[in-house]
Amino acid sequence: AGVAAYVKKQRNDETQSHYIESNAIVDNSNACKAVEYFLKGMTRQSTAIGGMVITSFIEQAIEPINRQISDQESLIKNINDDLNKTENDQELLREELKKYMQESDHITNDYNSLKSEIQAL
Repeated sequence: AGVAAYVKKQRNDETQSHYIESNAIVDNSNACKAVEYFLKGMTRQSTAIGGMVITSFIEQAIEPINRQISDQESLIKNINDDLNKTENDQELLREELKKYMQESDHITNDYNSLKSEIQAL
């Protein structure tokens, strides 16, 4: 009788191991709903998140480049202004030297004229 009970118990244990008991089945519907709600929320937030990413990119990458370009444009303008000023200054100096040259020519002519008159006496 003891052996028969042992064999029967072994058969029951082996039979049960081939079947899934009802408490081993997990209800994943709540997890599926949670994922669905998460994805819906992400879809609704994607525009805002995308906007934040673009805004951040503009602030971190594009604005420094624009500042650098603006600084370079300002530097080029200053250089051009200095060059124009230098050219204007040189032109004024040329005109002034030309006037001195003309005065010098007049003085030389007056000197030569006086010298000729003195030699003629």
